[in-house]
Amino acid sequence: MAKTAAISTRIAPELKRDAGQIFRELGLTTSQAITLFYKQVDLQRGLPFSVKVPNEVTRKALEDARTRRNLESSDSIDDLYMSKLLEQAIVEIEKLPEDAQDVIAARLLADLADENEW
Repeated sequence: MAKTAAISTRIAPELKRDAGQIFRELGLTTSQAITLFYKQVDLQRGLPFSVKVPNEVTRKALEDARTRRNLESSDSIDDLYMSKLLEQAIVEIEKLPEDAQDVIAARLLADLADENEW
């Protein structure tokens, strides 16, 4: 098939540079990468990746991230994970009868005291 059609588009210079670098790392020219994209669109009869309208929770999270509001910070991913895990555990413990909560609290306090002795 003869290659005679041309495409002209405007994109951000940084995007062109960054994508071009990735194409080079993959051993492709920009023209080859665009051709691959078009072939995938044709083969799949649509975009070769999922495009979705974000739900309300995702939209709020994206807006918060853009405006730097309601963000949580952590020293590491492990700390962040443990914080979330602890929040979930507290929610579940609060569902238990009070005497069961007291037993769990006593055990946690004892474990913390042992930990502090080290």
